[in-house]
Amino acid sequence: MIAALPESYPWHAAQWAQYARRAQEATLPHALLLSGPAGLGKLSFAHRFARFLLCDAPVGSNACSCCRACHLLSVGNHADFLHTAPEGDSQQIRIDQIRALSHFVSLSRDSGRYKVALISNADTINRNAANSLLKTLEEPPPFSVILLVTARAASL
Repeated sequence: MIAALPESYPWHAAQWAQYARRAQEATLPHALLLSGPAGLGKLSFAHRFARFLLCDAPVGSNACSCCRACHLLSVGNHADFLHTAPEGDSQQIRIDQIRALSHFVSLSRDSGRYKVALISNADTINRNAANSLLKTLEEPPPFSVILLVTARAASL
């Protein structure tokens, strides 16, 4: 569920402007790695960017927050959005989660411009899952965007 997100952080402004422009020009890469020290708001940025990508009626470089897509995303029920994070006691992202993500992005879009998959704590992905994700990253389905968020990019 995406609720009560801050509209933006000042230190995100330059990156936000670049990503929003690339999305509007349809030149966005199929995968983005958001990395940096913990506590900078990377996950909030990723959620906000997913909301912008899925919005039916963006206002400038922001989501409108009132269309059907924004509402579905805010209640955690948007068919074109998948959030993957470590599960269970192992605190790892496992291969079954990445297979589900790969299947998700391969499906046709429900209504929006993109299908968006968000992987938080991407550095916790195990080796088998990483190999499976690599195939999806090498052969991305059209109109899919995978957002990888981590505080430890060197661990990927």
